[in-house]
Amino acid sequence: MRPGSLVTVLRKCGKPNCRCATGERHPAKYLSIKEGGKTRMVYVPAAAEVMVAEETKRYRGLRQERATLVKLAQRSLELIDELQKVFETSEPIKPVGRAQRSATPRGAIKVKPKTKRRGS
Repeated sequence: MRPGSLVTVLRKCGKPNCRCATGERHPAKYLSIKEGGKTRMVYVPAAAEVMVAEETKRYRGLRQERATLVKLAQRSLELIDELQKVFETSEPIKPVGRAQRSATPRGAIKVKPKTKRRGS
């Protein structure tokens, strides 16, 4: 993989009798890359054009897939936050189990209240 873009630039070769001296320029391939915030152009020989084109294409594909993963990760975090809000509650905690059943401390003797008998 290679970062950058393969671009075609029309240029003059410098020969006085060449067609480029009259205005028709030669196409040349360059690799355009960013270094330190500045664009740098690196000449790519004809023999390496196909290889550099494939490498830059793979790099762009990687960057696109990475961007997709970043979006998915962000969406996952948003969904997790929504779930957390659903499960959070501001209701007070109610005692459950033994504490709710009886307010009698352990070891205390329970006394049943006497009930009136019918017919007496």
